[in-house]
Amino acid sequence: AARLAEEQAKNEKKQAVATGSIDYGKWSGAWKNGKPHGTGTMRYTKEHLIDSRDPQKRTAVKGDYIIGEFANGKLVQGVWYDSANNVKGSIIIGM
Repeated sequence: AARLAEEQAKNEKKQAVATGSIDYGKWSGAWKNGKPHGTGTMRYTKEHLIDSRDPQKRTAVKGDYIIGEFANGKLVQGVWYDSANNVKGSIIIGM
């Protein structure tokens, strides 16, 4: 029974990780209620305020991406890159 539960948990984890589009980009990672949730990569397809809670109001431009942790669609923390893979900075917002 424990082995079956372990297999089920693995399968659920696999299903939860997917690439999909949202209105300002593509998310590759886990989803929860239709929003990025967990560790993954957000690739911006148009200019977008990264997070309204960011006191610096950093804005990603088309081609930028963030590898990090999201919770219910909001960035928790991550590293922000430009389209040429140069680091633009680390962003830590928290829950």
